[in-house]
Amino acid sequence: MKRSALKRSFMAGMVILVMFMVWIGPKQEVHACSCAEPPPVEEALERATRVFSGEVIEIVDPGKNKWIRSSNEPIEVIVKVDRVWKGNVGRQATVTTALSTASCGYPFAIGESYLIYASDLGETDTNLCGRTAKLSNAEADLLVLGEGDIPRYTPHPQKASIHFRPYVVGGVIVMVVMIAIVLGLWRFLARRKGDF
Repeated sequence: MKRSALKRSFMAGMVILVMFMVWIGPKQEVHACSCAEPPPVEEALERATRVFSGEVIEIVDPGKNKWIRSSNEPIEVIVKVDRVWKGNVGRQATVTTALSTASCGYPFAIGESYLIYASDLGETDTNLCGRTAKLSNAEADLLVLGEGDIPRYTPHPQKASIHFRPYVVGGVIVMVVMIAIVLGLWRFLARRKGDF
């Protein structure tokens, strides 16, 4: 077998490997964000585990250096808290939301103040479909909620937990094993034909 034929065989094997990895890779349903009417203030307050207002001081995107991203990946939003209506909230709090509004992530901006309803029950704490809003647009909510309390002192900011996705590690391991098998097969065939 000539070297060029061996290279073509190797490239064909790599193409098949990539196609196989895409076929067996983790599959997730993809949905664009579609929201029903948000619940009334009283119901949203009851459902939430934390309700507070404050200014966004930082947005942390743990996956910003990834090549492939999902619009549903959680980001952390760090808030300097002004008022608290529900929950154990300190002077600084962290909430999570999806990376993009396409996956119902709330479009927080640094320097803006918000009234935040956080649930702490799923992968993200708040989203576009709830009552979270810019503080300047939340007059109706504030009338129902009342004055609220000042945040309690916390020596360390509350941190949200970004959920670990073990299928990513499994996919990387499978890919490394498959590449090792293809390279081992290629070396074996090359040695057998004396072209290596």
